[in-house]
Amino acid sequence: MFNLPEGRLRTARYNSCSCEYYLVKMQESRRSIMNNRRYLWMTMGLIAAIFIISAASMWYFFPPEDLMRSLSVLAGTFLLCEFTVYIFFRREVRGWESLADFALSPEPDPSVEPEDIREGSLQHQLAERFLAVQGLLDQYKSAAREEQKLLPDVRDKADSEQLQKQYEAEKQLFQRILDSASLYSFITVTMQGKVGSWNTGAENLFGWTRDEAMGRPVSFSFIKDDSGKAADIQRQRSKQVMKTGKALFTMRRLRKNGEMFPLHCTVTALKNEEGKIDGFLEIGRDVTDEVKKDKAIHEQIETAKNLAKKLEKIDDIVKSIELIARQTNLLAINAAVEAARAGELGAGFAVVSEEIRVLAKRSSDASRQISELVDEIQIESRKVAEAQIDRIEVD
Repeated sequence: MFNLPEGRLRTARYNSCSCEYYLVKMQESRRSIMNNRRYLWMTMGLIAAIFIISAASMWYFFPPEDLMRSLSVLAGTFLLCEFTVYIFFRREVRGWESLADFALSPEPDPSVEPEDIREGSLQHQLAERFLAVQGLLDQYKSAAREEQKLLPDVRDKADSEQLQKQYEAEKQLFQRILDSASLYSFITVTMQGKVGSWNTGAENLFGWTRDEAMGRPVSFSFIKDDSGKAADIQRQRSKQVMKTGKALFTMRRLRKNGEMFPLHCTVTALKNEEGKIDGFLEIGRDVTDEVKKDKAIHEQIETAKNLAKKLEKIDDIVKSIELIARQTNLLAINAAVEAARAGELGAGFAVVSEEIRVLAKRSSDASRQISELVDEIQIESRKVAEAQIDRIEVD
């Protein structure tokens, strides 16, 4: 049984089968409420008719001195009956009316992907639904208690037991809805840091059963080597939740088999009937696959950055080669001029200078082509890195 503290507000997003069953039950309750209202007005009308007939009979049969006294007693009895019937039917439908209204509310947005872990995601909607549904159950139980206090002579023990059974049935239905969310852990923690509830999703994620986890300090699922650090982080998160009412974060947690895994958590403050915080609700999801993907993307970005740095060095070397080729070309031109001045004696030297000039031109052309290739590679690497960064920001 999922032991939830009374007066707390909880929500849950449920699978399609549980959702349809729950809506049908609530809509049937709505129709029952409308029938009860018709019975209320019919009963009050019947009492009014009896009062009119009784008053007419008294006017005809009773002497004048006793007539006013009898009419006063009859009027008081009429008002008491009307008030009793109204309170009886009003308390009967109050709790179910709230639940029926909830059944007619819009369903959660089906376009939200389960993989989304940002605020406003499915995980965040689960927390909101969890709070709303449990609040309606608590409101129904409070109405039943008020009814027992205000009308002890009207409602007998059998009716009170029936109300309690109806409440327990709705609570069990709510528990089945929670257990159907097997990919999410729903854990409530007391102000003393102990586990107050542990659903099937928590059993699947952590490995401990409900009986093993209930009543234990929630820190048993923290990593032992980082226990001091984890405790500090937990205190910081608790302060944040106490201040803002909720917190979103990802931290490493421990399974029963000793395996460590990243858990994305949505922590919400739980309030009692007086509006004071008396515990916390943690909805968690294993994000191991997402973390691995992010790590691979970061590694690709680092590789692209390192490649860009190496290409910059190659570009510098190519520029140096191009500069040397230009200087060599100038020297070859000067040598050709000097060979021309020397006439026949410089003919052989002129041939050599021409070869040097041709090699210098080839070196210059090759270095220019290499420089262009390096520029293209740098541009493509930069595009890849920017695309990976944009992907991380979107995720």
